[in-house]
Amino acid sequence: MSWTDQNEIMRFAKQMLDATGTSTPSENSMITQLASGAGVTYNVARDAYVKSVLDPLLQERVRKSMGWLINANFIPEFVNTQPLSSDLDEFTVPFDPSTLRPDGIEIPKHMFNLETDKLEDRIDQASAQYVILSHSWKGQEITYGFISKIKENLKKKEIYQMIQDDPNEDEEARRFARFQVKKYQHLEAGKSDIVLLRAQCTMDLQAQSKKIDMIQKRAGINADVRVLLAQLAGLKEAGWKQSQAKKARDKKKGELKSKEKAYEALKKEKKRTAPGDLETQNEIEGMDKLEAEIVQARTDLADAEKDLTKAGEEVEKATANCKTLDRDPQVRSAVDDLLPILERMKSVHKIESSISEAKRILETGLFPLKGRKNQYLWNDTCCINKADANELTESLAMMGQWYNNADFCLVHLDTPEWTEWLSTWDLPKQLPEANFDSFDKIKDPKWATRGWTLQELVLSKMTFYVNNLWKPLSRAAEGLGPYYYHCSYLKQHIRDTDIFSLPAKAKPLVEKVKELEKLMDTEDKVCSHNLW
Repeated sequence: MSWTDQNEIMRFAKQMLDATGTSTPSENSMITQLASGAGVTYNVARDAYVKSVLDPLLQERVRKSMGWLINANFIPEFVNTQPLSSDLDEFTVPFDPSTLRPDGIEIPKHMFNLETDKLEDRIDQASAQYVILSHSWKGQEITYGFISKIKENLKKKEIYQMIQDDPNEDEEARRFARFQVKKYQHLEAGKSDIVLLRAQCTMDLQAQSKKIDMIQKRAGINADVRVLLAQLAGLKEAGWKQSQAKKARDKKKGELKSKEKAYEALKKEKKRTAPGDLETQNEIEGMDKLEAEIVQARTDLADAEKDLTKAGEEVEKATANCKTLDRDPQVRSAVDDLLPILERMKSVHKIESSISEAKRILETGLFPLKGRKNQYLWNDTCCINKADANELTESLAMMGQWYNNADFCLVHLDTPEWTEWLSTWDLPKQLPEANFDSFDKIKDPKWATRGWTLQELVLSKMTFYVNNLWKPLSRAAEGLGPYYYHCSYLKQHIRDTDIFSLPAKAKPLVEKVKELEKLMDTEDKVCSHNLW
């Protein structure tokens, strides 16, 4: 049975209803479904049911979960021949399938349109299908303000072109207009925001390189820009590693001090302990274990001290290599100004790659539009106007629901270092090495150390992973598409035979859930459909 077919789960549910002969769930069943769908205990759900007052959050979660479950390519008709009591009206309000997403929850205000590659500000919520990028911030990421500034400059160019071509304007105004048009000549009207971003960052990089060459000539220095960049990058990376080594040394020192303090306290307590004080005696018996931990802590501290010494030597070596930079402070300053430009260039590559990968996944057909018209991608670095304090506050508050509402989350497992100026300079001629080549080989990704990761991973309905080179790290479970989100939900409810009181003829159907789990755990499911 192909579980990537969106109608299979509905067929399975229909068979379940036919086998049980039950068209209306019992009161106990309703409460249990509410508890499981809303993520609360049975008693909490029972109190809400009895009082006929549902917490808005629970109500929204139940409706959304049920809406996603039954919103397939067709909408089945459920006929209830029994009259409904008034306290169940809240659960049976008819809905319009076209408004299931976002189901009353506001979606992000700014997102990249995957068809036009443009950052849009006015989005029709009812017609938007969107996905979210989860990644690590690195240095000067592209921001909403940066993109807005480029669009503003493009409008200025168009105005100056009109002045330049207007014969009724005086010559001084036309001369100034020609100067401004030349200033913005890298921006072409009608191009996507991604093209404009790349053009702007490329122009910034070229302009800064020319500035460095000009300053060098005045100072009597003749060095390749990449050589100067390598010198400064080496010094900054060495300094960063030294600061990390110092933090690690200080942490080990604090751990050792804490253990030694605890050991001394136990020694004093041992002298004052009476022979019959069993509680204190048990604590003192742990002194041998603590003493061994102290020995290990001293060893770890010694290793950390060695690492810090080695890092200091690397800083001295990197400083000695910066002789060319140190000859003129203006050269050093100009190369310093090149670093954020390279960081923005890397950010453009991230935005471009995330849009390309999101398109590829959506083209597999696992996440159909279901009546929605446009597909979008949301990136927290450039899809929030952080200059607007109200929008920033609102976005932080809504972010959890945005992740929960997205069709899937694209996770970029990049390398942790933000000091990647040289590798960015060498792109696209030379690519860095891949950090992971398959999902099974992922080990301690730095992405998992971020504070937002738990929210992004837990709240997302489905996650797709890529390595630092944006190559997919596929999992067999990806073949289930949007129904992956409901596996634990179905498992909880279908296996609860005591609540549903399934007759004997229904048990073989219940056991088919195990077939679904087997499909999730095998690569054959994905390969057979040539999804990747």
